Amino acid sequence: MTYVPGFKHDVFISYAHFDNEADSQDIRWVSRFQSDLKNALRQRLGENPGIFYDERDLAAYDSVDFLLENARRSAVFLAVFSPSYTARQFTIQELAAFCERPPRRHANCHR
Repeated sequence: MTYVPGFKHDVFISYAHFDNEADSQDIRWVSRFQSDLKNALRQRLGENPGIFYDERDLAAYDSVDFLLENARRSAVFLAVFSPSYTARQFTIQELAAFCERPPRRHANCHR
């Protein structure tokens, strides 16, 4: 369930998987960020937010249609921007898919 009516996801987190590689302490910072964001939103909203966060490691031949459709159906697009992000075709496609969707108008998005 989402907090924002009319969307499949409240937040779509877009990132280059290269940026989420484990560091020397085996911490994947984008994964940690996603977890912290989810906790912070849950505390402020009083319910679990609908966050789309894909951890699959895509290869060049993989279809990104699943990602593009979920980007289009999200209320907020959060890009973890980096040189790796701009160098990856699929992350730019996610951003384009989100930007191309028609705007949704709601008289009152608050509950």
